[in-house]
Amino acid sequence: MITLGSIFTKNLNGNFHIEVPVTMNGETRPCWYELPNEYQNMVAEDRCDAFIAAMLLPALYSGEDITCEAPVSARFLYNLNNELIPTLNAFSRAFTKYPSSQTILQNKHSMAMV
Repeated sequence: MITLGSIFTKNLNGNFHIEVPVTMNGETRPCWYELPNEYQNMVAEDRCDAFIAAMLLPALYSGEDITCEAPVSARFLYNLNNELIPTLNAFSRAFTKYPSSQTILQNKHSMAMV
């Protein structure tokens, strides 16, 4: 299981920094994005979408579920389920654990590949 913790933000060296702790294989490491402050209003600080995007390929390669403490947008989940994952499966044999009919379900603030 890949677990994405709570999102936190800070101003770091004059830039907007957004981060979550990611736990995978018993090890926790930060996953973060940093951008100029003028783009802060373009970032969804309350959604885990960007971090799921960062961890999707490792999850698909390893066959791990992803669980998030923050919400995930319905539109993002729809596009993962109906566009991105089926396309990746069509072009890569590395994702054989997840057939093209694979779906990602959100349950409260978590998602799991079932």
